[in-house]
Amino acid sequence: GEPVLDIPLGPEIGECCGGRVTLTFTFADEPARAALDARLAEDERRKPQVWVFGAGHVGRALADALTPLPLKVFVVETRETELDQMTSEVHHRLNDKPASVIADIPAGAAVVIVTHDHALDFMIAREALARTDLAYIGMVGSKSKRASFLHTLDEDGIERSVAD
Repeated sequence: GEPVLDIPLGPEIGECCGGRVTLTFTFADEPARAALDARLAEDERRKPQVWVFGAGHVGRALADALTPLPLKVFVVETRETELDQMTSEVHHRLNDKPASVIADIPAGAAVVIVTHDHALDFMIAREALARTDLAYIGMVGSKSKRASFLHTLDEDGIERSVAD
């Protein structure tokens, strides 16, 4: 079989917690590497997706905070100058009509709206709220922005309960 190393955790090795650690070693031959590559690809495919709309200071900070988590993070922005300032290793899209991207987002994903423009926020939110299969839709804003957004939803005939 595979080599095994069984280590008691105790005073013999300078540990005080007790217990045991068992390490199993697998030789990285071609089939083992192929199996690992397949498992890693499947793990990547299954990661929940978070779509951040806006790469200004809030969007960049959010992307930085989400990057170490087991998520696949996408940032959508209308301004190339903002995308150029991204410090996180995230997927990004430059799109002058970001609301159109909502249709491409897979079911179960989260959408966070933090653009530089209220009208743009509202267009993106309207598209996202029209879907029933997203895990989360959130938008940053003040109390007055929220009131304005709810008023816009009322005018559009969209039920308020979807925005609370």
